Amino acid sequence: MLKHFTGTHDHKVDDKGRVSLPTEFRRVLDAVGSSGALYIVPQLDSQKSHVVFTTEAYSNLIERHNARDYPSYGAQQRMELKLVTRASQIQVDDNGRIVIAKPLREMIGLTKNIRFVGVASSFEIWQPEARDDFEAALLSELDEGEDPFIDRRGLH
Repeated sequence: MLKHFTGTHDHKVDDKGRVSLPTEFRRVLDAVGSSGALYIVPQLDSQKSHVVFTTEAYSNLIERHNARDYPSYGAQQRMELKLVTRASQIQVDDNGRIVIAKPLREMIGLTKNIRFVGVASSFEIWQPEARDDFEAALLSELDEGEDPFIDRRGLH
C-alpha cells in the first residue's frame, strides 16, 4: 500500500489552472482515504513553493500548532496566518486533477509547467526552474545544523 508522496514529477498546467496529479500521488490519496480533498498552504517553507496536505496530515499539523507553546502571541498569529488564514481546501476531480487558483499560481510564478515534489506526508508545488535552483543551492551547502521551519514528520 502506497502511503507516502515520493519523487519529482513535471506536468503541464492549462490556462484555467487545471493540472493532473501524478499517478503515484493519486494512488497515495486513494490509499490514505483522501482522494477528494486536499489542503494547499501557500509558501509555507519557501517563498517559491506551496505545500499540499491530505486532510488527515493537515489536521495533524493544526493539532501540533495548537499544542505548541509560542514565544509570543505575535509569533502564534504569524504561524496562524501561514497555516490557517492563507490555506485553502482544493478538490481532486474524478480525473485526478486539481485547480490551482490564479493568485496561487502567480505567487510562485507558475505558467505552463509545474513540478510536484513528494516529501512523504505532503507534496510541494514548484515552478520547475525555481526547484532546480533550490536543489542546486541545497546540494552545494554543507549541513549547518539548522532546524527546519516546520517539522512535517509524523503527520500521517
